[in-house]
Formats: sequence, structure tokens, C-alpha cells
Amino acid sequence: MCAFGDLASVWRQLTGSSEDGPVLRFLERGDQLSSMLSGLLGIAGLAIAITQVRRARSSGSGRTVTGERVRDAVQSFVDRKPERARLRRALRDGRSRVIIVAGETGVGKTKLVRRVLDEMNIEADWRHASPSFQPSIGTVLRAVETAGGWTSAPELRDQSSLDQLEAAVRHLGTRRAIIVFDSAEWLLNDNRQLMDLSLEEGLEALATGPRHGVKLVLVTEVTPLARADGTWVDPRNVVPVSGLPLDYFKEFTRDSADGHAKGLASLTDQTLANAYVDLGGRPRLAQLFDAIIAHSDVDASALAAKVRTWADQYNDVGRVGDRLLRELTAAFRSDRLRVYNAVAAFGTPVDAALVARLVNEGRTPEERLTQSDVARKLRALSPHAIYALEDKDHYYLPAREARRVLTWSSEDDSGKRKRLLLRTAAKLLRQRRTEHPGLDGPDPQASLAEVDAWLHAGIPHSAFRSIRELDGGVLAGNPNTLYRRPREDLAERLDDADHDRIDNYNVLGYLYHVDGDFERSQAAYRKVLELAGDEASIKAKVYLNLAWLSWSQGYVEHARRDFERARDLAPTDRIVVAGALEGVARCQRRQGRFRAAIETMKKAADMARPQRARWGPIAVRMVRLYVDAGQFDAARVWLTRIEEAVDREPDSRSNAAYLDALAAFHLGRGEEKRAVSRARQAVQVALRANDPVTALEARTTICIARLRGAQWNAAAREAGLAERYRGMEQSMIVIALHGIACRRSGQTTEARQAFGELLREATARAERDRQDFTAWELLGLARCALYLDGSDQEIEHAVIAFKKARHPLRESAPTLTELVTFLVKTLATDATEQARLRPVLVLLERALLMPSPG
Repeated sequence: MCAFGDLASVWRQLTGSSEDGPVLRFLERGDQLSSMLSGLLGIAGLAIAITQVRRARSSGSGRTVTGERVRDAVQSFVDRKPERARLRRALRDGRSRVIIVAGETGVGKTKLVRRVLDEMNIEADWRHASPSFQPSIGTVLRAVETAGGWTSAPELRDQSSLDQLEAAVRHLGTRRAIIVFDSAEWLLNDNRQLMDLSLEEGLEALATGPRHGVKLVLVTEVTPLARADGTWVDPRNVVPVSGLPLDYFKEFTRDSADGHAKGLASLTDQTLANAYVDLGGRPRLAQLFDAIIAHSDVDASALAAKVRTWADQYNDVGRVGDRLLRELTAAFRSDRLRVYNAVAAFGTPVDAALVARLVNEGRTPEERLTQSDVARKLRALSPHAIYALEDKDHYYLPAREARRVLTWSSEDDSGKRKRLLLRTAAKLLRQRRTEHPGLDGPDPQASLAEVDAWLHAGIPHSAFRSIRELDGGVLAGNPNTLYRRPREDLAERLDDADHDRIDNYNVLGYLYHVDGDFERSQAAYRKVLELAGDEASIKAKVYLNLAWLSWSQGYVEHARRDFERARDLAPTDRIVVAGALEGVARCQRRQGRFRAAIETMKKAADMARPQRARWGPIAVRMVRLYVDAGQFDAARVWLTRIEEAVDREPDSRSNAAYLDALAAFHLGRGEEKRAVSRARQAVQVALRANDPVTALEARTTICIARLRGAQWNAAAREAGLAERYRGMEQSMIVIALHGIACRRSGQTTEARQAFGELLREATARAERDRQDFTAWELLGLARCALYLDGSDQEIEHAVIAFKKARHPLRESAPTLTELVTFLVKTLATDATEQARLRPVLVLLERALLMPSPG
């Protein structure tokens, strides 16, 4: 009998070779050498090894070049040496702050992390994400404070969670704090991005901040993606984990057998080693293997022979898994099959009571199972066939597996049974949601499961109805990106009844717009126009959306025409007219026509007054217009109105927008401390409300205040955080602020890159609208910076740009002119550089003498 720890013996069992080649001896020297191959092995390593083992086995070859390469791969794979070494290296490297251990369910990710931490004698603060618990930036903050034996000072408690986290990290210094978020896939949306924007900022701060001792390890089935320009997901800090090593696999099969004499654990060492290769070391496939043995009369050796045949036939571990799943569904009979299919139909963790309701749907009283019967059958299935949540009596199957189960178990009646089961499951999930609205807590998967059940049942309109009920952000103008994927699935499956298809495409257009995907956004809106036919009210809303899309890209005249077209198409629709007037006002403001912008925005506010959700954003824009024009008394009046509205009907997004407007008011008056305090509050609320636009504007305010206080590094940080939210607004001022802060903090390369990007974007926008004064001023600012840094730009080029910003229609806006003058002065690091910028500064000082709009 072979001891599974004897790696050379295992290799001989797998390949038939009895020789230890030089590669094997080389790898046995230790982790340091074997880890050199970690980048090559990863997830693909096992697949390569298995394929080549089969080729060697089928050819009957002994020692060959191919055989030694396979031996190299398998030897490194068997003891997780590359993965362990890679994780150890990341934990020791001061530059690796956010570490990702990724691999599918049950491959031993958690065990790998625990083993390495034990080997390094490291204690970790371990948190398990689940449907009922979503670790947040607050979780990270508390762990860092605990590690440092420190509580945030009172003066920090009114600051943002990010500021508190950074203070805690500074206090900790280089002392160690290891935090593990297990099952971190629960924190991601369909786009593999963190759903919590605050946590995203926290991870970015950990990844890019000054040297510290905090390490956050994410153990996840899905490798996440950072938003926008985020860098916290670094491929160098990702540890991919594929199938279990052979020794772990044997231990898993023994534990899985739970004392029973059947299953994989009952096979001989030789047969088990072959099965290990054929199953790719995947524990889920081992579970399915044992489930088949437990619920049928098939002998383990006979099933292993079948698996060998499938493996040779497909040369694909995934397809072997599909055959096992199909074999399992065929093994179930009667009541157990009904329970198993019911779990699959839900696609999300559910309790025995809900499973019993689905199982008994349409059954006679004599055929029905009691809830106790269902609970017993669930417990019988849960060791192998289905998953059970540890923290509560809930059972589930992963979505991919669940859909295959239902397909294969209902082939005999052309899928009718499957669709009926899914339809009933969707109805029960909807009932659970409406009757117990707080039951699922923050679990997004439960919502998606309901929608997916309707989709797979072939009832798209019910799926759309569920999305409409679940996505409360639509009415507030903020659709949830969580439902983007099912909306895309629905796009061509809905008919035109009740305008569902039109509504769906309209929301998709918005979601693409938010992501900065302007081409797809325009295509979605054009599709709505095509479907709308002659319906003026629908076409008006589409032209309104197209106008905002043009405005975001800098096509101001195109935007203004579409805003006016929308207004003329639906002159009695107060919401459309209010939105159109707001858009026209913002076009006027972008061209420097502040008197007209103020009057038009007032009309928009009057038109929107009955609808608070529309009035609030317009009122906030009124405040900003008055601040730009230096009319602070008028701005204060509107701030009071907004505050009263928020007090009457509290709402996170409205509150964030109010705090942001208040911050802009204080900044315009030169009250930087108050501005920063309110802007921080706005960021906190906006991120919780998933409002990136307000988060961007509030961070811009903080950045300007930091520049005024000569806090260059802090300003650069705020600008960098704001830049990731540029998707919808395409704000260029953020790039300018980032460039100035980097230049003054000595980050010359980053500064040149920022001003180069600003030059390109401002030039393009000025070409789209020759009266866009903001584009011309930022173009002038970029040329000033590049002139100081010795590029081919001349100061005359900057003067020309600033003169074009003061075209005949442009009216004075003291607050904005003072800001631009300050930014130009701040570019200069000394008196010599300021003297070189004198021609521009003289022009701006003259502009300050222009009368402001009254």
C-alpha cells in the first residue's frame, strides 16, 4: 500500500514510472525553488498535468521528456508548494496589502490560508461573508483598531470611515494586522466588482497608502475586479487554487465518507489515485461520486471505471462533472427526487418549510410530505448531494449545477415539469419577499434567484415585474446595477405589452451611461425610439436621455437641441419638462451664460415641485449656480428649502446631495474647515446610497480645500479617489486637481500624465463646443502646467485658451474665476514660476473685475 505523503510513490502510481528524474529531485529541495514555477502552474497546472499523464499512460511510455515535465507539475501540485510559497511571499512583502486567494468551491482555499498562517505563526482576524453578513470598511477599521489597541480619537469620529481607517493604520505603523474575509464572493456583483463603494475605497487605501503592517486576505470563488482606475486587485497578489492536492483529496474523501464503508474512500490506493486524476482533484466531484453511491446500487469500483471512461472520452474535467451530476439525478427516485429538484429550483438558500411548500404544490393530501419528512430528506441529501449553510438550517445548490439538474430530471416531458417547478419556486420566493420583507437582509442573491427562476421558467414578463419591484432605485433615477445582467437577458424576450420592453431598454441605456459605455447606451436609447413609434411621451423621455448622454460627452449644442425637442414633444408632462429645462440650464451654465442658467433652472424647479425626487437634484443645482455667481444669500435660501424637504422625507441620496451642496457653499465662502466636514459627510452617505456622482463632487470639494491648505498629498489622495467615479459625468476638473496636487507633492511623472490627459480631453471637448468656457479654461491650465515643465507649449497658447473662455456670451462668475486663478497660482512652486505665468494671471485678474450676474 502506498502512503499518500510519499510523493514519488504517488507519481509512480500515476505514470507507471519508477525513476526519480532530475526535475523531481530539484523540486524536492524546498519551497523556495518550487515557488519559482508558481506563475506557470496555478489553475492551468492541474489540467496540463492530467492531460499529459493520460497521454503517457495510454502510450505506455516510461521515462520521457514529457513524463518529466508532468512529474514536475504534479510534484509541485501535490503539496501546494507553489500556492503556499506564493501566499507566504505575499504575506511577507510590504508591498502586498490586499491578497486574493481564488478558486472554486471546496478546493481547499480556506485550509490553505489557515495552514500558511499556522506555519508562519500568524494570528488573523477571520470573518466569513454570507447572505446575512457583509463585511464592510467598518469591519476592517475595527480589526485594525483592535490589533493596534487603539480607538479613534474623538476628533476623528465625525470623519469618514476611510479617514478613520487611515488614522488607525498610521497608528498601527508596521505592526502586523492580518484580516481574512472568507467567502468574499458574497461581496461582489455580477460584474465581479465590490457592491460596497466604501469598502472599495478602503481596499484601495490599504493597497496604495504609505508603508504599514495591515494585510487583508480575500478568500473567494471569484477573482474580483477593481472599479475604474483602482489598483487594489494586483495579479501579483492573486493566489489561484485549483483542485485539491492528492493528500488533501484523500483526507477529504475519508471525512466525506463519515464512517461509511462505501464511496471513494473504499477504493484501493491505485484506483483512488486514478480517480483523483480523472476528477481533477475537485472535492465537489468527489461529493457527487459519493452521493451516487449513497443513493443507488452502483458499486464504487464500477463507478470509478465509468469515470475513467468519461475522462478518456472527454479529456475535460468539467464534462466529467456533468456526467456525474446526470448520473446522480437518474439515481434519485420518488420523494427524494422531488426534494432535490425543489432545492435546485430555488437557486438560493431556503429552509425546509419553503422546500416543503414547493414539493407539495399540486399534490393531493395523500401525496404530500410533512415538513419533518422534507427536513429529514434534506439532511440525508446534504452530506453530498446539496449544500447546507452552517449558520442556519438552509439548503441550496449552486446556480450552474441547479440548472443542469432541472434540465436532466425533466427531459421525459420536454421541460414542462421543469418550467412549472421554476414558476412555482419564483412565486414562493416572491411571496417570501413580500410577506417577510426583512428576511433576506442584504442578500442580493435571493433577489437574483427570484428573477432567474422566472427567466428559466420562460416567463419574461414576470421576471421583469420582479425586477421592477426589487429595483426601487428606478423611480429615484438610480437603477441598481445588480439587475443589469438579467435586464440584458430580457432585452429581446419581452414584447411591447405595457411598454415593458421599452422600459427595460431605457434602464439599460442609463446603466451603460453610468458605466461610461456611451456607445451601448446610445444603442439602447435608439432601440427605445424604434419601439416607441409615434408615442410622443415615450420619445420625449428618450430624447431627454440622449440629451444627457450628449451633455456628458461635451456635445453641448446637440444636448440643448435634444432637451428642447423633449420639452416640445411632451409639453404637459411636468417631469419631462422639468428635466428638459434643467438640461438646458446646465448647457447654458457650461457656456458661461449664468443669468439665463439661473432663470431656466428656477423654471425647472417650479415645474418639478410636485415630485420631490426630481425637485431635489434641481434645487441642489440652483445652489451651485448661485455659488458660482457669488450670490451666497440666494444660495442660502435654497439650502434652507432643501434642508426642510429632506427633514420632511428623509432619503439617503437627497441627504447626500444636500450635504454636498452645503459643502460647496462653505467652500465658495472660503470656509474650508466647514466645507471639508460637510463634504466628508456627503461622501459617507453617497457611498452607502451607491451615488457615485455626489461622491465625486464632494471629494472634489475636499481636494480643493486641501490644496488651499497646502496639503498636497492629502489633495492628491482625494483627487485619486474622485477620479474612479468619473464614468457618467466625465468631470475634467478632477484630472486638473490631481495633476496640481501631484506636481506640488513632487510626483512629477504622475503630474505630467494627468496634464497630458487633461490637454487631450479639454481639447476634444472644446472642439465639440467652441463656447464651452470650462473646457477652454482647463485647456489653458493644462498648457500652463506643460509650459512650466518644459514641453513645447508656450505661455501664449495658454493665454489664447483663457481668452477663448471669455467669449462674448460669457458672463462673470466670481467664485469660478477666483478658483481658476488660485489653481494657476498653485501650479507655480516658487516666485520664478509664478512670474512665468504672469500673462495668464493678469488676464484672470481683469476677469474678476467683470460684473457678476444679478
